[in-house]
Amino acid sequence: MRQRLPKLIDRLLLRLFGIVPRTVLRWLPGSSRSFGPPRRWQDWRGYRARHSLNWSVVVPAHEERLPPPFFCSDTGVPFRKGKTVRWDDAGVAEIPGGRILDQHGWVVGAGDTFLGDFCQMGLAWHSAANRIVSLRRPQKLSGRILNLATAWAASNFFHYTIDGVGRWALVRRTGSRWEDFDRIVLPALRTPATAMIERALEIPGDRVIRPAHRGQFECDCLVQPSFPGAAGLTPGWVTEFYREVFPPVETSRRRRRIFLVREGRRQPLDRAWLQTVAAEAGFETIDPLSTPDFRERLSEASHVLAVHGAGLANLIFCAPGTRVLELVPSEVARHPFFSTYFYSFCATAGMPYGIVVGRSLVERRRPFDSQKMSDYELRRDDVLRGIAALLEQ
Repeated sequence: MRQRLPKLIDRLLLRLFGIVPRTVLRWLPGSSRSFGPPRRWQDWRGYRARHSLNWSVVVPAHEERLPPPFFCSDTGVPFRKGKTVRWDDAGVAEIPGGRILDQHGWVVGAGDTFLGDFCQMGLAWHSAANRIVSLRRPQKLSGRILNLATAWAASNFFHYTIDGVGRWALVRRTGSRWEDFDRIVLPALRTPATAMIERALEIPGDRVIRPAHRGQFECDCLVQPSFPGAAGLTPGWVTEFYREVFPPVETSRRRRRIFLVREGRRQPLDRAWLQTVAAEAGFETIDPLSTPDFRERLSEASHVLAVHGAGLANLIFCAPGTRVLELVPSEVARHPFFSTYFYSFCATAGMPYGIVVGRSLVERRRPFDSQKMSDYELRRDDVLRGIAALLEQ
């Protein structure tokens, strides 16, 4: 019982903090330093209006019209007719005494105020930051601390690449260098691909620190770049940055047709048939987890057929003009936010995009529920028509 009781209490508190209104959190004793979620939540605009802070705008707010996909097999896709996006100001903030919570890199300012703008859907009431039960004692970090950790980047390559490390593009545009920071907080995810990116960016390993589950840092001065874009939307400055780091090959060499697959759950049911059809159309199969030269191959791609998943973040290695057809489960393709991840990624990066939707065997009931990660069934006719549209000149 002594071993099980604390775990039971944690589960009960986790459920409680996930359903109570945020205004109730202010009445809890103490602060998130000891237990529970941050007691206050505020957007960045309101917070900086109340505090004297350094805030450098790097990419001013602007509006952009994203084109419709060249192929769409499902009328339930929200962006089938294109999408108009309003990008907020993107810049770099300096927050004296700021804290970084958990492996998700959540940002907390004065008065135990959670600044949700700096992470994915952070200000939504169902944000995972609202379900913190307890954290370890804060680890104090002296000097200027750059935070590139963010929600889900500790376990997901897309969030690591785009939402996290991609923010260095903003910091670099302010004229800062790695040497200007005493510590650099990076997502905990470690794979051959993340190691390749960190080497290419020449991140000094002796200054890197990675947040752990239930850990927290208290910084003398927290340097915090903006979240790239908005929920499910990737701005063009992220891919521009990666193309500077990994320049695409010359146009004359971009002739490869790539079938980008993934491992794990949430797979198309008829994978053997897909492999055959892709091979007959001249596509070579690549799994980034097992293909050593996948970056070079993607940089030479003219066409990409891709199974939906975080591995599509590897499209940062493709050149402008590369045509992309994504195979997506319906529980993702019809979602108001999650459906636009790779559509906006390709649209802002100058890569024509198409989508084939397959029926998920298990659907989420509400938009903010966790993904069911179930397999999905693609109609063969949809796939064939999508590939034909992909290969049109």
